[in-house]
Amino acid sequence: HKDLCGTTYVFKPGSPGAHPHVTDENAVIKDIEHWQDDLVVPPWEGWDWSMAKQVQPDIIFYHDDWGSKQNVFLPPDVWREIIKPLQQEISDTIHEAGMIYMHHADCICQPIVEDMVEIGIDIWQGVIPQNDIVEIQRITKGKLAMVGGVDGPKIDVENITDDDIRAEVRRAIDTYCPGGRFYPSIPNGVCFLQHNNAVYRDELEKYGREFARKHPIK
Repeated sequence: HKDLCGTTYVFKPGSPGAHPHVTDENAVIKDIEHWQDDLVVPPWEGWDWSMAKQVQPDIIFYHDDWGSKQNVFLPPDVWREIIKPLQQEISDTIHEAGMIYMHHADCICQPIVEDMVEIGIDIWQGVIPQNDIVEIQRITKGKLAMVGGVDGPKIDVENITDDDIRAEVRRAIDTYCPGGRFYPSIPNGVCFLQHNNAVYRDELEKYGREFARKHPIK
C-alpha cells in the first residue's frame, strides 16, 4: 500500500510491521537535491478533527528516529541546522495546545540530548541502553524524563532462560531508576516472542513494585 505521501510499504508475513519498499521506479523523491520538486504534501484541510477536539489529548507521541544503534544519522551540527528549527516549531505547537510532548527515538541520541531539552521535549521514549543513560541523566539534570533502558533485542531471542530475561529487567531498573524520572521498559514496547514478553512483563511488574516500595518518591 501507499501512504499519503506516495511511499510504497510492504507488510511481510511474520514481520512486526510494514516497511518501506522503495525502488528506482516507485521512489517518490528521485533526486534528494530537488526533493521539494518531487514531494507533494497531502492537503490536511477538511479533515474531521471533531473526535480529537472532544477527547482533548493530554499528550502527543511523536515518532522520529534520529539515529541508529551506533550513532545519530547526521553530525550534530548538521542536525541542529536542518532538523532542530523545525522540531522546535512542532514542540512549541504541542505546548501551545496544552499537551505534553513525548518523542520516540529508539536509537542513539546522546550527542543531541541537551538540544532535546532545549527544544522542550518532555519525555524521550525509546532510550536504548547503547546510550550512556546514566551520563545523560547527569547532563540533563532531571529536565528530560526517559522511558526505555531494557535491552529488547538481547532478551527477545530463542533459547534464552527466564532468569536471564529477569536479570536484564533488574539491571535496567537498578542502573537507571536511581537517577529519577526514568520509566523502565523495552524501547520498542514489547518482546515479539510471546513467552519472553510474558516473563519480561512479569518481572517489570514485580521487581518494579519492589524497587518503588524501597525507594519512595519524596
